[in-house]
Amino acid sequence: MEHEHRSAISSHLQTLRIVLGEIVVRTMRNAGVTRELDPLAVGSMLLALEDGFDLHRLIDPDKTPATSYHTALSQLQELLLDAPRNPP
Repeated sequence: MEHEHRSAISSHLQTLRIVLGEIVVRTMRNAGVTRELDPLAVGSMLLALEDGFDLHRLIDPDKTPATSYHTALSQLQELLLDAPRNPP
């Protein structure tokens, strides 16, 4: 891949990480989660999770449902929402 393409894709991924992370942090705040969450770290984690499921789906589509990523997101959300919260 040429350097200029890699730079453009890298910039796009960084934007996705930030936007996705900010959406998640805002959603968690609205749900009452008050612990400190780093939007960039959260967005990076979720994009990596999606990439992982995409790779697994390419390698082993019969054992990796198309809904794997969304199922994992739902489970993560439940874990976060069920976790102890700081009092308001």
